[in-house]
Amino acid sequence: IIFSAFLHALWNFTTKQLSGNLAVVYISLCVASIVCFPVVLFMPWPALHLSSAYLFILATGLIHAFYFFGISKAYEYGDISTVYPIARGLGVAGTALLAYFLLRENISFFGSLGILSIWLGIILIGFKLSGQTKHYKGFLMALFVGFTITAYSIIDKRAMGEVHPVVYIFGLFFLAAVFLTLYVMSK
Repeated sequence: IIFSAFLHALWNFTTKQLSGNLAVVYISLCVASIVCFPVVLFMPWPALHLSSAYLFILATGLIHAFYFFGISKAYEYGDISTVYPIARGLGVAGTALLAYFLLRENISFFGSLGILSIWLGIILIGFKLSGQTKHYKGFLMALFVGFTITAYSIIDKRAMGEVHPVVYIFGLFFLAAVFLTLYVMSK
């Protein structure tokens, strides 16, 4: 878990260092798809009659395309000290709330306090940045990214019972790259 957290922080740091260059993120998705492809050939794919499994893969690919676009724009305009906590915080708080309402998962009293704290922190950061046009754009894009994290987290939770994780990750990388192709090529 610690290694995974390190890699995630490294990915965000690298994206910020590149000023959110979407072309580099796009190339990374293409390389990840190519690397995963030989492995995914030997994984169990959902039967064709399990159309919901393929809908989950399609949905996560599309949502991740918006996520990668949003994170690149957020880091183009905002600082990592603003973008990362807002996007991740909103992703966690939003996922907990949607899981409560859509998946009937419970939230404890202390969990509710944590969610409220996250929302208050995001609001306070927003107030602090409201007069700074460039950084405020980063703030708004970080909110957008947080909403995409919430969306893909709920989709991913539902999909894991139907799709092998390696097949799912390959679909995510491949479809996100496909959905971003026209935008990246037009720049």
